[in-house]
Amino acid sequence: MARLGRPRAAVRRARTPWSANPSAAALLAIALLSSKARASAPGGESVRAGAQETTIALISVLVPGEEPPGFTTRDIEAEVLGFFPERGLRPISEETLFVSGGISPMCVADPACLSRSLAPTKATHALVLVANLVVRPAILSVVLWDAANGVSLGTLVEAAGAEELLTSGLAKRARAVLDKAGFVPLGRILVQAEPRDALIRVSRTDQALQEQVGRGLFRVSPGRWRIDITSAGCDAYSGEVDVESGREVSTSVTLGPKSNALESPWLWTAIGAVTVVVVVGAILIAQPTCVCVFPEEACDC
Repeated sequence: MARLGRPRAAVRRARTPWSANPSAAALLAIALLSSKARASAPGGESVRAGAQETTIALISVLVPGEEPPGFTTRDIEAEVLGFFPERGLRPISEETLFVSGGISPMCVADPACLSRSLAPTKATHALVLVANLVVRPAILSVVLWDAANGVSLGTLVEAAGAEELLTSGLAKRARAVLDKAGFVPLGRILVQAEPRDALIRVSRTDQALQEQVGRGLFRVSPGRWRIDITSAGCDAYSGEVDVESGREVSTSVTLGPKSNALESPWLWTAIGAVTVVVVVGAILIAQPTCVCVFPEEACDC
């Protein structure tokens, strides 16, 4: 959502190197971007953990060649922003980035500079998309930055296909980078419970992402989830479901009326059995402890 423009110094002093040749800054940024991202990218492990909200700044860079590109950075962003919500990502608005001072061209290749620039926006991550049309075929680059720690979480730099639309090509590569970093599409749990006023809760032992988006409908991280359903006057229900990325699992539960122990025939059967045992025991205890077979004067009983 951020567009690379001239640094603040270029606004005050027109004759800076970047204002004289704006694409030079972007080209230098691309070179640094690719090399630094490759050096710091982790080895294919999922790096997403916890339930902290992920706020992400979308930074698109378009380096035009001799011919008009036929699209703008807004077209790139429109392709990518559409799949942020399904992954639990909240984009930083363009207005927020503008008020914070924007992002200078060199910052997209400098983790420390990027972290400083994004600090006022509270963005936890930044996704940088670069379409370099100076070369043929065009080079498409995607880098995901951890803005808080100043490290790359993933990168992908490829030449565009001969018939590939560049905007959709960047979006496809952005999905791949996010997937590898652990920002996969969330799954959904749909619980249809009776009575309709039943309280439905989903939970997990770890701090996974979850959001209730409707009655009995939850958007959650993939994995195993526990479902608890309660309602006044009804027996409670507990169960588990396995949720896959990008898929919805549904379950229907009808809570029965809470059973009354005093009305249970099994309870009275058990009480009767205990009573019989107690009575028999009392009779045995009441019996004499010995039987005299001799004349009474010879008995000690």
